[in-house]
Amino acid sequence: QLATLEQIADLEELPVYYEQALEDLQLTSTNTLYHQNRLTRAYEQHRHRLLEQICQQAALGMRRAPDFGPLMDIYDATMARAKEMGLTSEQKLLVEDSLELNLERIRNRRLGRIYEQVDSARSAADLDGLWEQVKNTLSREREFFGQNLARIIAQKFDARAAALSEAEASAEAAREWDEVDDQDL
Repeated sequence: QLATLEQIADLEELPVYYEQALEDLQLTSTNTLYHQNRLTRAYEQHRHRLLEQICQQAALGMRRAPDFGPLMDIYDATMARAKEMGLTSEQKLLVEDSLELNLERIRNRRLGRIYEQVDSARSAADLDGLWEQVKNTLSREREFFGQNLARIIAQKFDARAAALSEAEASAEAAREWDEVDDQDL
């Protein structure tokens, strides 16, 4: 029975087999308490290993998630199963830590992409169009970005707009000087 118990890979099937094995032990005339204790210990250890595998698979899936949506789907599914399966508080914490780590990873990647786009904007019109896109994204994903990060992104846009305005003013001044030099000749 212990060998069969160790072979079970499905966490939902495990308690069913365990209960049946306990019932079978009670029907025997041998020292059932000793065997029940061994079976219970083996069940708990194997159950813990299976739960650890689920946590590791969730962490791996979250690491591979390309965006907030799939990341949250994996987290929500794991936590829903956690209630059914009885994850320990330590295992829940592992899943939550993995979520936070991956939220930060995706946020940083998104922020880097936004900064690259802002820095590559060559005109105020380009920047305005990009701002509309980013503003919509920030609105849709507010729970992941938060107010502080949205403010930082807006400041980046403002700084780029000021730089573009200054560059345009410098270019205009240079053109005016060129016109004055051409008139002097």
